[in-house]
Amino acid sequence: MPEADQVPVRLAPVHRQLALYVVFGVTQLLIDWATFLLLVHAGLSVLMANPASRTFAAVIGYLLNGSMTFRGTDGKRHLNVGSFLRFVALFVALTAASTLLVDAGAQLFGTRWLAIVKMLVEGGLAVISFLAQKIWVYRHRHH
Repeated sequence: MPEADQVPVRLAPVHRQLALYVVFGVTQLLIDWATFLLLVHAGLSVLMANPASRTFAAVIGYLLNGSMTFRGTDGKRHLNVGSFLRFVALFVALTAASTLLVDAGAQLFGTRWLAIVKMLVEGGLAVISFLAQKIWVYRHRHH
């Protein structure tokens, strides 16, 4: 019998997905956040900078999550037209919600708190996004 330190650690599929989603999500969130702040600093309005920064980060997130996080139990990647169209629909809905919430936060708290407002909004939407991607975007069809 192998010793405890020799046994490879295997995560349950949902734990593996959640761990990868968190790693890729934090990366995506930082890319979105930094791009957003750069665009606002360059003079773009919140209503223009937010969709632009989210689009840039979303492309990276779609590729990482589709090829690694939500890979099927058969090891196949689920990057196809169907998953892409579902991702776009989710992205549009979440970007609209994000933009409205970040703009409302900017109006309510001023641009001084914009970086914090953006981070809080995106952090909250990340939970919704994980569930929607797991259940709907990268769903696995069994034939």
